[in-house]
Amino acid sequence: MSPEPPVPLTAVRDEPPCPKIVVIDANGSMEPCLSALHPRNQWLGQCADVAEFLASGLEPDIVVLDLALRRDGQPWVVRAHAVEAMVGAGCRVLLHTLERRPLLVAAAIEAGASGLVDKADGPQAFDRALAVVANGGQQVIEPGSALEDILRGGVPVLTDRQWQVLIARTNGQAWRELARRLFITEAVAREHLAAATAKLSGHVLDRSPGSLAWALGVHPGDTFAEMLADRRQIGELARRRPAGLCADVISC
Repeated sequence: MSPEPPVPLTAVRDEPPCPKIVVIDANGSMEPCLSALHPRNQWLGQCADVAEFLASGLEPDIVVLDLALRRDGQPWVVRAHAVEAMVGAGCRVLLHTLERRPLLVAAAIEAGASGLVDKADGPQAFDRALAVVANGGQQVIEPGSALEDILRGGVPVLTDRQWQVLIARTNGQAWRELARRLFITEAVAREHLAAATAKLSGHVLDRSPGSLAWALGVHPGDTFAEMLADRRQIGELARRRPAGLCADVISC
């Protein structure tokens, strides 16, 4: 029996490269766990927060991001500006989180996150979501869910003044003191809170300042100054980082 003819070189195709992945998570063992469960991917490492990642020089295709991080030992929520910065740097973002507050998750998706997987789900769910994101797709949100409802109507956006008043009232600051600190009248301060409440009223049952703040990921003791500082830091780091390029198909 004569040997089969050799395959022409033009017919040989390389396998698509596996995606390069960075994990952003407060749990330092998350990347080792994920890399052990999904060894075919290229795991570049783990960062504790978005600022550390943007400053790291790492160039992943995908960032696996937990929305619930920690800063100085306290809970810290990743907000839309941070997701926008990573997407602007050329990264696809897969949300891998136990965070289930719809307004927070919707804001991250509207900012450019391509996929969402609950940490409580198994490895197969992670693989499915990762495959969608790796190939440039957008994961479909469950029809009829609160998340889909928010995304369909657009995530409510508060002005800086509305944030300031809401956070101050959540932390128990009196109207008179709040108005004096912001150089506005008490009536104007109350108008800002009323406007914020109106924007969020379709997505929360309890309209007290504390409940509104919780729905937006504000923790007791958080300040608007900290949020503003984070926005500025992320923006500066993003400007220093050149935009990356992602392959059209990078799953393996």
